[in-house]
Amino acid sequence: MKFKTWVENENKPVIEQLKDFIEMAKGRINANQWLEDDMMKVYVRKSSRLVSGQRMNTLDIANIDVTEPGHGTGGKFFEQAHEMNPWLATYFESVLNNRLGRYLLKHGYKIDPGVFPLSYYKLKSG
Repeated sequence: MKFKTWVENENKPVIEQLKDFIEMAKGRINANQWLEDDMMKVYVRKSSRLVSGQRMNTLDIANIDVTEPGHGTGGKFFEQAHEMNPWLATYFESVLNNRLGRYLLKHGYKIDPGVFPLSYYKLKSG
């Protein structure tokens, strides 16, 4: 299944598509985009959320589908996405996969209290 995107992304790795999305979203209050290549599909969003008691702009990873899970593709993307994120936090929304939840906790993400299904965030400062 192909998803329509705001820019022609064919043959671009997902991480490069994310760079394009971030540039586009910088001038907007909110934005969203499906990113897709041969290895994965990711739905990202720039949002304004209440995180850790503060209203802040976040890079949301709201849906992810990796073609071959367990080979580090998702983890590498998550690390790069957090590094290039220009906003105050990276936010994983409604995580239903226990393996992903354990991975996020191991890599410094915190559970967003009072949100169900579980969601996780990591502030840019740490």
